[in-house]
Amino acid sequence: MNIRVYCMCAAVIMLSSCSIPWIKDKDAGQTGTGDSILQEHPAASDKLVEETVDLCVSMQGDEQDHCYQKKAWEEGDFTICRKIQGERFAYLVGNPPRDKCFSMVASKKCDPTICDFIQGGQRYFSPTECKQKISRDCP
Repeated sequence: MNIRVYCMCAAVIMLSSCSIPWIKDKDAGQTGTGDSILQEHPAASDKLVEETVDLCVSMQGDEQDHCYQKKAWEEGDFTICRKIQGERFAYLVGNPPRDKCFSMVASKKCDPTICDFIQGGQRYFSPTECKQKISRDCP
């Protein structure tokens, strides 16, 4: 098995199954959220589906992040991904749950420009790998 596939599988399992006390991201303003790129993307908008906000806002931590991931994928709306906090991963460069969300929506929509929002820290998700997946999987 390719080491990249192994690492990707390990990251997905880690993102979906851990329950560690939350770490507040004190450097959130410094690491960036991709909002400046989002504002420049032609498909970007500040709209969030009302039911998504109502449902996900009442949750916390991983549960809330997974709710936003699911809703972004279902709606095909990558702008929902920027709501993902990824607090448990505050010690890492980037935001793996948010990066995963951008990658999922980009793959679903076959839109490699969405991959540019991925911060790509710590080997989990990168803009390059996202674009390569789209070039392999999309017509």
